[in-house]
Amino acid sequence: MSVLDRIRELNREARSLLEEARSKGRYAAAVQAIGAATRLLELEAKLLGELDERPSVQVALVASPEWARLRAVVLEALAPYPEARAALVERLEAEGA
Repeated sequence: MSVLDRIRELNREARSLLEEARSKGRYAAAVQAIGAATRLLELEAKLLGELDERPSVQVALVASPEWARLRAVVLEALAPYPEARAALVERLEAEGA
């Protein structure tokens, strides 16, 4: 039996205990069973790759000094090509950049 299979079996057992505790009015035990089932579900999701715990970093590119310099350089390079420069400016503005 794989680790994942064992976790799934434990989860079924925790859910069964939850139902039994509920039916007998043992609410403290029901809360414990919910906690166990939640931890097992989280572990299962991690093992299946369904829980992405990687840190997420978002960078506001348009607010960076590097973007301002790059934009200026590109627009300057396009100065001899006014139509292309105008099209680029229009597109950048439409994108909020």
